[in-house]
Amino acid sequence: MSLLIYHVFRRHVKSGNKLVWRWHYWFTDLNTGKRIIRVCKNCSTRYEAEQYVSALNEKRNSKKIKDIAQDMYLPGNDHVKRRQQLGKTIKKETLKESRRFIEHIINQFGQYDILDLTPKDVVNYLFRVQRSASWKNQFTGALHEIYKEANFCGIKVQKLEIPRFSGKTKKSDVFTDSELKKLLQSKNFDNYPAFVLFLLTAGAGLRISEARAFRGCQYLRNQQMIIVDGFMNRENTIRNNYNKTGSDDNPRWRVSILQNWAVGILEDFLNSQNCELSANSGKDGASAVVFKYNSAPFRVEYLRRLFSRAIKRAGIEANGRKLTMHSLRYTYVTQMRTVLSGEIVQKMVGHTSIEMTNYYNRPDLLMAIETLKPAVKKLSEN
Repeated sequence: MSLLIYHVFRRHVKSGNKLVWRWHYWFTDLNTGKRIIRVCKNCSTRYEAEQYVSALNEKRNSKKIKDIAQDMYLPGNDHVKRRQQLGKTIKKETLKESRRFIEHIINQFGQYDILDLTPKDVVNYLFRVQRSASWKNQFTGALHEIYKEANFCGIKVQKLEIPRFSGKTKKSDVFTDSELKKLLQSKNFDNYPAFVLFLLTAGAGLRISEARAFRGCQYLRNQQMIIVDGFMNRENTIRNNYNKTGSDDNPRWRVSILQNWAVGILEDFLNSQNCELSANSGKDGASAVVFKYNSAPFRVEYLRRLFSRAIKRAGIEANGRKLTMHSLRYTYVTQMRTVLSGEIVQKMVGHTSIEMTNYYNRPDLLMAIETLKPAVKKLSEN
């Protein structure tokens, strides 16, 4: 179908000194809403006029969605180069993830003309698929990028107005102090390195991806602190040397206090593994991380199974709460807020603000260490 509907009609026009009948057609401009009238050239009958406007549909300056999106997010193409010039991210992981959504859109709507796809088509499809609200919003975002790309292809088209899907996922809850003590015992875990990983997560407020990427040189033994300078991707192939909200140019490294009860176990484990504790160890990448299973960094799915099993073994009842691996990080924040200011805790766990945009660059780490020394002493007194 076509969004442009042509209406054929006949009217008198002046030719020399007399009025003659001429066939015309009109349509509504999609951008302005104005009625546009054009003549059906060399048409003397209604049939010829209808044939004329029928041919106009075939000559429309438009493309199928698959033709516009076929090269989007592929490294080295014009779309990616344009993103780079506009200052948008071109990280390998981002391009790969966005490309997956583009391919999904091509499979579902690739045969549609870019002017023919309607919000109803998209929303009805998203209602049918069994996906999370986050996935559906990412799908919509990728579709909007296709519409932006269409404009660079010379096609005037406005993006579809598609409502955002609201996620109803309950946020993780915190453990009580007594629950945390019962949980963080090696007997509850089938894998000792995984136990230490969770101990570090709870003791320093790390994200699971950050704990999976932990190297011995990040631990400042004499300072009782952790330098958080990277995270592991889900595929276990890349250790990103910047934090979750950072980039290669602005890594957003930070420093976090390791709680007293986690110090001894972590140090013993690092010593048993002969881990380099020097910041100048020179090791980098996925091969240098401390916590491994079968010589590879722990996978998220494996850790999630171990953690769920440990909660049951510890005899912890959820009682309507959502207790997940991320609950360890929430618990750390809650504990730290009882003895430290909100500003210090915010910096330690990496919750960003405008004031902290450039805080976590490497030159600021030494200053951060000095700032946290009184906090370590204060924790020891409690």
